[in-house]
Amino acid sequence: MSHVTNIDIEISNLGALESAIQEMGGTFLRDKKNYTWYGRHVGDYPLPPGFTKEMLGKCEHAIGLGGTDYQIGVVRNPAKPKTYTLLYDFWGRARSSAPTSATASPSSSRCMESTQPPLPPRPRVTM
Repeated sequence: MSHVTNIDIEISNLGALESAIQEMGGTFLRDKKNYTWYGRHVGDYPLPPGFTKEMLGKCEHAIGLGGTDYQIGVVRNPAKPKTYTLLYDFWGRARSSAPTSATASPSSSRCMESTQPPLPPRPRVTM
């Protein structure tokens, strides 16, 4: 299963984003055209506003964070093409590389249901 969502953010300065990611200990993967996620949308979670299932997994750049199996996609904002937004798949092991108690997907042993509580709503940020 996939649960791709967007972060309500408008990014117009990639240099500032890259600096922020590095300060947090992450890696900004410039010009990486695909971000790591479950790999397909199975229709069990709404698509992020303005995106189609064919757009998922594709990006202009990606962000890698320690302790996760998945990456964050830096993608053009469909509503404002001169800015970027962020997409990520929060289902299963996307949230942590730590073992979880659940069953693995037949198509991918790394995609497991998380036992962690849901994330709180995120505030809107403009960079």
